Amino acid sequence: MARHSENSATPRTSAAPKSRPGRKKLVKSGSPNFIGRFEFLDALARLFPKLLLSLRDEVYLPHKNQWRSRKSDEMDAPFSEVGEGPHVDALRLWGQKHGFADWLYDAAVHTLKNWAMGGDAGATIWVYRPREFILKPFMPKGAYWMPPSRGFIDGWPRKEFKSKIIAELDNYLDSQQAEWGASADSQIRLHAEWTALRFMGRTTLEIMKWMIVNRERRHDNAETTINKAVSRFRKSFDIPNFHRTAKP
Repeated sequence: MARHSENSATPRTSAAPKSRPGRKKLVKSGSPNFIGRFEFLDALARLFPKLLLSLRDEVYLPHKNQWRSRKSDEMDAPFSEVGEGPHVDALRLWGQKHGFADWLYDAAVHTLKNWAMGGDAGATIWVYRPREFILKPFMPKGAYWMPPSRGFIDGWPRKEFKSKIIAELDNYLDSQQAEWGASADSQIRLHAEWTALRFMGRTTLEIMKWMIVNRERRHDNAETTINKAVSRFRKSFDIPNFHRTAKP
């Protein structure tokens, strides 16, 4: 926030910024659309907690010394940079068994490293911290406030200062939204659940039954709706297609 000139004898009284028009959902050019990936991982954690437990029991616990030897600054390293060793062989075999590919291996590596650093011992969440996803702190410019009275030449009317901070916050949220990704799908969480169920070997009929039991909802043309939504979600967010021979 720009300050007054020290030669000024009166507090700042410029008009508050005009209201901003409705902001569009943004996606950073050239970056993966992360929002669907995070929703998919959240759905896997909610619907299939045993998958995380199997990663812990089959890959982390038998090789925890190797995972703990990894440096903390390698937390965001992808699977391709993990190297080789019994711990990596165990992860590769586990991933093949569960249909993991591409960025899902990265999420598995980040989850393992999170455990190695002492996080989430209960194995309840997937950790995914891709290097392309940049987290920036919200740091408003000149973020201090003094009332326009008692001779403070740098004073701001409270309402104006608040409007300026909100405008900066809006810009920050737009910037982070561009990193996070966006989706025009208003039911992205539900479609992530359907995709997770399909990924874990559930048929369309089983997903329809799951909807009735767990969401107490029926869809018109449910089979077509589910199949189209899952296909669209997979293509939009690079979810591997995996046909299981047995359900976990």
